[in-house]
Amino acid sequence: MMSALRERVRARSGSHYLPAVDGVRGIGVLIVLLYHAGVSALTGSFLAIDMFFALSGFLITSVLLRQHEKWGTVPLLQFWASRARRLFPAMTAVVLLAACYAKFLADPTVLSRFRMDMVSALTYWSNWHFIHDKQSYFQAGTTVSPLLHTWSLSIEEQFYLAWPVVLLAWMAWRRGRLRWLPTVLCVLTLASATYMGVKYQPFTDPSGVYYNTFTRAQALLCGCWLAVVLADRAQRARPRPKRPVTVLFGVPLRASTWSALAACIGIGWLLGAPFFVSDQSQWVFRGGFLISGITSVGIGWHLVTCQDGRISAALSWRPLVEIGKRVYGLYIWHWPLFLILDSSRTHLHGMALLGLRFAVVFAVAFAFDWWVERPIRRGALRRLVPHGGIIAAGMALALGLTCAFVSTAGAKAPIFGTALPGSISTVTGPMRPGQSRVDVFGDSVAFTLWKYFPAQDLPSISVGSSTQLGCGLALPQELQVGNQHTPAQTQCDDWQRRWSALVAETRPRLSIIVSGSAELFDRWVGGKLLKAGTPQWRSYLAAAYGRAVDVAGDHGRYPVTVANIPCYHREGSIGGGALAPEALVDEDSMASVVQNDPARQADLNDVLAEVVRTHPRTSLLDMRSYLCPAGTYQAQLDGVTMRPDGVHFAKAGAAAWWEHFAPELRRLFGRQLPTNGISQ
Repeated sequence: MMSALRERVRARSGSHYLPAVDGVRGIGVLIVLLYHAGVSALTGSFLAIDMFFALSGFLITSVLLRQHEKWGTVPLLQFWASRARRLFPAMTAVVLLAACYAKFLADPTVLSRFRMDMVSALTYWSNWHFIHDKQSYFQAGTTVSPLLHTWSLSIEEQFYLAWPVVLLAWMAWRRGRLRWLPTVLCVLTLASATYMGVKYQPFTDPSGVYYNTFTRAQALLCGCWLAVVLADRAQRARPRPKRPVTVLFGVPLRASTWSALAACIGIGWLLGAPFFVSDQSQWVFRGGFLISGITSVGIGWHLVTCQDGRISAALSWRPLVEIGKRVYGLYIWHWPLFLILDSSRTHLHGMALLGLRFAVVFAVAFAFDWWVERPIRRGALRRLVPHGGIIAAGMALALGLTCAFVSTAGAKAPIFGTALPGSISTVTGPMRPGQSRVDVFGDSVAFTLWKYFPAQDLPSISVGSSTQLGCGLALPQELQVGNQHTPAQTQCDDWQRRWSALVAETRPRLSIIVSGSAELFDRWVGGKLLKAGTPQWRSYLAAAYGRAVDVAGDHGRYPVTVANIPCYHREGSIGGGALAPEALVDEDSMASVVQNDPARQADLNDVLAEVVRTHPRTSLLDMRSYLCPAGTYQAQLDGVTMRPDGVHFAKAGAAAWWEHFAPELRRLFGRQLPTNGISQ
């Protein structure tokens, strides 16, 4: 009788396939895909990841406990090999796709960073790499890394490596008994949640906390707790006297009612939280993620113990289940494909772009699952070659690493900037009550001003930015650099949409346009070369800057100040040394000559002054007079190194810039500016 009772409890403890679990995962991955596709209403969809973590913790722990019950141990190598067969094929393929993206589509100035993105993804430590590299999850409206989403897969793989060892050690110490392990898991879960709350700093980018394995372990541990509790109940099951009809397989009906309520709350949280939560919700990092883990446990508890209930039946709807079965493929393929299929390449927007992205992602994920992943999981490699799995994994890793280095071999510093993190960055930025919002627009120079904004010294100002490294405002950016005709860069094409989105969201007290040096060059327009300083060149740039002022100020709704071009002192070096191709050295040297040319700078500043005079609520920020007090480049001002490379601000230099212009910026907040105002 004892054995029969245990079998009943085990049958209700997830020891066989549960289609409703895949149904929940199908809902979760759709939420994440919509979030990453840019559906603005779903600001809190990142919480859906915790549902995946919790279910992974539950399912993997259940597998490990069943293996221990069957064999008296956990065959670690066999377990890890099964995980590799499940995860590594798609990861390798996606890294190869990222390598193609880097080789043919990406800005060469960020290839060196791509290399480490690919290496860390293949070796499953990308979350720590992104923390170290300060790659933001929340503040990058468009990121150049097609592997940013692998942070969560790295956390899961780290869990797969560590948790079986810990569980096996516990089972050996406790001689297979699970009692007290749920308590230990509760303590560890609370410790993880507490650590997140301690690490979280309000009004800063929370990406470092978000990526951290130890802060995100709480959801995984919640899932582990559920699996251990159910297994412990089966392990310690006792026969009970007959009860009225309200008892079902030893579980009182009122217990199933409570579990149904917990499942409803969990599903409500999964579907509702994305609409009222955002990365700026402080409480999310101080208990909100724990709520996600706990509500996910509520869903799992009901689906396991009430498999024939109405909720389980609803979640077992075939389309959801089929999506949930391929949740890993959909998740791992969607991000790089979304980046490739952007509006600038497809010329689509809104629902048309969303439909195209979803169609391609679903087609690729389902096809790869059918033709590659399933045969590998079923042992196709082992049938072909003894130890085929080990050989294939080694070859895949070697291939991926080779592609990572080959595809990024052409990495070089940009002609108009430096290889700073993220060729395109749209940053909303947190805002405290009472702060005045300033949005900064431009290229890599604007990026350094945003990146090194001295928030502690200027607590009354909050800064957001939309920057495109190496990109000017006049499109197409098809430039003549010496004897080199540089093709137009597609990543520069979408700046108006990004700026408009930032202005609409932040409603700034002031927008600052930091003029870039790309406009100093001769450029090709409609097959004709416009020489710098000519009337055609002036007219073309005036129209481009006029559009920029209109977008940054929402057509006069907000004040705009345009920073003029300072003197430059850029030296012709691309960082390649003796190995740099001669053509690149010549091109870069010529670029330096153009950028440093005072006559070209004066011509562009004349254009900017004319734009300011003809646009209301627009002023000129005289950056040139400040940075070049004697009319020439100054390496230091008042003992502060301003622009060590002659172009971009150092950290101390940016702080000095903000301190110098802060009084003038405050004066400009919200006031009706004169049409010819100049701010110094």
